[in-house]
Amino acid sequence: MITLLKNERGMALAVLTMLIAILASMTGAALLFSRIDLMISGNYRTGTAALYAADAGVGVALSRLSGNIAQSVTAFGPTVIDASGYTYRSGSRYPDVNGQKLQYIGPTTVAGFQLGSGTQGGYVSHLYDIRITGKGPLNSSAREIQALGQYGPVPN
Repeated sequence: MITLLKNERGMALAVLTMLIAILASMTGAALLFSRIDLMISGNYRTGTAALYAADAGVGVALSRLSGNIAQSVTAFGPTVIDASGYTYRSGSRYPDVNGQKLQYIGPTTVAGFQLGSGTQGGYVSHLYDIRITGKGPLNSSAREIQALGQYGPVPN
C-alpha cells in the first residue's frame, strides 16, 4: 500500500483538471453577476426616464390649471414625449387606463395674501390633487408623481 502512495503518475493531470474546473466556475459566476448588473442598471435607467416623463406631465397639468374648474380637471394622455417611446398621462398607475381626471380639492386662501374685498367678497385659490404617471417603452417601467397644484387668485 505504501508503494502505491509513492507513485505520483497522473497527479498533475488531476490537479490541472481541478484547477480548470475552479477557473471555469469563477468565470461563469463573473458572467452571471455582470449580466445581473446590466439588468439592474437597465431597470434603473428606464425607471429614471419614466420619472422624468411623469415630471414633464406634471408641468403640463400645472399649465392646464385655470379659473374654470371643469376645464382644469379634464384627463389627458397618454402623450408620447419623443421617439424613445416614453409617455405620460394623468392619473394613477393602477388601474391602467388612458387617463384619469385631476381632483379638485376645493378653494383655499393663502396666508399673508390679501387682494381686498373684490366684487364677490374676496379672492381664493383653487387647490388640485395632480397624479401623473410616466411610462417607459412597451410599459417597461412606470413611475407616478403626486403633487398639489394651486391656481389663483380667482374671485370668490
